[in-house]
Amino acid sequence: MRRIYSDVRPITDTTVHLDFANYFVVEPAVLITVYGAETNVEVSLVYEFIDGVGEVYTGVDLTFPAGHVGKKFAILVTADE
Repeated sequence: MRRIYSDVRPITDTTVHLDFANYFVVEPAVLITVYGAETNVEVSLVYEFIDGVGEVYTGVDLTFPAGHVGKKFAILVTADE
């Protein structure tokens, strides 16, 4: 089954944290586009241990250059599980 998370959000700070509505068991692929600027972003997946399931990916931390604050970005996260 393919899991997908997608959203469009404003860049309100140099670091933006997103929680996934449903966790990913398999490490997902992350695709990001910044509107009106070069897509220059550092992606760090957030994972935690859930009893009975194991280690899962529950969110993502995105780090943008200071000049990107005030712009918007689109994110697509997907994995086959």
